[in-house]
Amino acid sequence: MVFGDVLIRLAKDNKIDQAKVIYERQTAARDQIMESIEELLNTNIKLAENSNLTSQENSSVAYKVVLLISTLGMVLAILFGIIISRVITAGINKCVKLAENLSSRQVR
Repeated sequence: MVFGDVLIRLAKDNKIDQAKVIYERQTAARDQIMESIEELLNTNIKLAENSNLTSQENSSVAYKVVLLISTLGMVLAILFGIIISRVITAGINKCVKLAENLSSRQVR
């Protein structure tokens, strides 16, 4: 039977004292349940706030790491570009000098 039905039946049977005892027990149980639910909600809110703070911190760190790696990548790309251009230029300069030497020998 449902709780309300039991109380109604006891009231109809003139067992008011028993109905009152059952009602008070149910009220106490309901109050305990509500307190437990409130505690769970508060715990859940605290955990959510902590998770939010952790996520924000992780996001900030990730942003800084990505920025650092991107900057480092650009610097390395520029350095490699300079090194490669110097190597190529040195080779071309040697070829130019060789061509100049060959041409000056032919002119004489």
